[in-house]
Amino acid sequence: MLIYKKEGFFHCNLVSKFINIFFFSGLKESIEKIIYFTFKFLKRKLNVKTPLFYFFECIEHLRPILGLKKKLNFFNIVKKTQYITYYLKSNKSYNIAITWFYFGIILQKKTILLQKIFNEIVNLNLFNLGISLQRKYQHYHFCVEYKNNKNYRW
Repeated sequence: MLIYKKEGFFHCNLVSKFINIFFFSGLKESIEKIIYFTFKFLKRKLNVKTPLFYFFECIEHLRPILGLKKKLNFFNIVKKTQYITYYLKSNKSYNIAITWFYFGIILQKKTILLQKIFNEIVNLNLFNLGISLQRKYQHYHFCVEYKNNKNYRW
């Protein structure tokens, strides 16, 4: 599983990683409060017992299976960069999913962070939409584009 230090309220590694991504300039406590309040708001609006389930579903929905490595080809006259597809380990795929989720939240045009997090969770789980899901599809199409490499078998 993940190696990150567990956070206080939910005792979950993924939530602590999500909080640490938002962490900048000593505002960790305020960001924790915003994220916890978002989970309470999600629980109240959707009438669910465990709002953390929706967060886990978002991360699992965004989790990529394949990754890309850059490989420089020095034998040709033109130094062309090749991309090689490979299977991601679980830690790396969770990290990528959480960063995509973070960028999906940041790129929204609303002003309140609580509303951004709530909208991204609801859009991913209920409507299968979202900025972070577009990022996953772009990554998938890029992997499919480079699938004919000799190093990966489809």
